[in-house]
Amino acid sequence: MGRDASFAKDSVRDPYPITKRRDGDSSNPMSGSERRVRYSPGWERTVSVCRRFWGPDMDATVELDEHDRRLIQLLMVDGRLSYQEMATSTGLSPATVRRRVERLLELGAVRIAAVPQWRRIGLGYSAFVGINAAPAQVASVAAQLATLDEVYWLAMTTGDFELLCEFFLPSADHLSDFLLTHIASVEGIRRFHVMPPTRMIKSWNQGRIPIIHLEE
Repeated sequence: MGRDASFAKDSVRDPYPITKRRDGDSSNPMSGSERRVRYSPGWERTVSVCRRFWGPDMDATVELDEHDRRLIQLLMVDGRLSYQEMATSTGLSPATVRRRVERLLELGAVRIAAVPQWRRIGLGYSAFVGINAAPAQVASVAAQLATLDEVYWLAMTTGDFELLCEFFLPSADHLSDFLLTHIASVEGIRRFHVMPPTRMIKSWNQGRIPIIHLEE
């Protein structure tokens, strides 16, 4: 009776009855070297379309409900939470949590990864660099900067700079050598402006989903 009731509850609350796990610890979304997923009718086509356009230019939006958003928030706080722990926090069953998390992973809505604590691993100095480049060489400059291990992220921008990047170094003592050896030497850069943060107010990994913008 209890099992039937639980199944009925999951059927109502979870619109994604999808998964069969093949190996690994089923209590943790990070475990298991391979997943085999069985989708409801039409779902394979949806995943296929998403994968076809997968990449940095993918504009497809994954539809989320309140349970999906809650699960994402929990994983943002601690990506090692087990399905049982997330079930306790959300009121869903562990099986439902597993299906939903695997769907979010499958569609690229979330990616569970380690977040480096830069100072603790010996990279205690960071700064932003705004870069002006000749219009015809912006792409070439970006490609060269992207090869630098010290550059954490890099983007083309509008406004005062054509490119903006952030880098990490062991200390400020390495700044001069990095700028002269790796930045100033890049062909196509006209000038650059270094902007070291003086105080960290909020880091990206402290962020939460802005629920107000995602409510249905």
